[in-house]
Amino acid sequence: MATDTDRPARVINIGSVDALATPSWENYSYSASKAGLHMVTRHLAKKLASDGITVNAIAPGPILTEMLGHVAADPEAEAELLERVPLGRYGQTEDLIGTVRFLASRAGSYLTGIIIPLDGGISGCAG
Repeated sequence: MATDTDRPARVINIGSVDALATPSWENYSYSASKAGLHMVTRHLAKKLASDGITVNAIAPGPILTEMLGHVAADPEAEAELLERVPLGRYGQTEDLIGTVRFLASRAGSYLTGIIIPLDGGISGCAG
């Protein structure tokens, strides 16, 4: 059953850059769980496409939220983290919100099964 194109159905998962690039900190279970979520995203995208449902994920890098509050409060840890980010700064919640809005909008209707890195260049400029 295809969905009404005026009322699109979307699944938008929040993964992590730690599932795309090896993190500098030892967070094995976090990275593995987010990598699993990325693969679930791809499987669901294939399964639900015929119903007109798109399934995508966003893989944020360091976004300045409560989750990174302890890092931002430690100048050494913050410098180590931001050294990995080619843009040299934290992402903002508005960056994440904008990406979600795009995927939920008509403009994102032809994307399914993708993982969008929102990471300041960590995954694309590695090396």
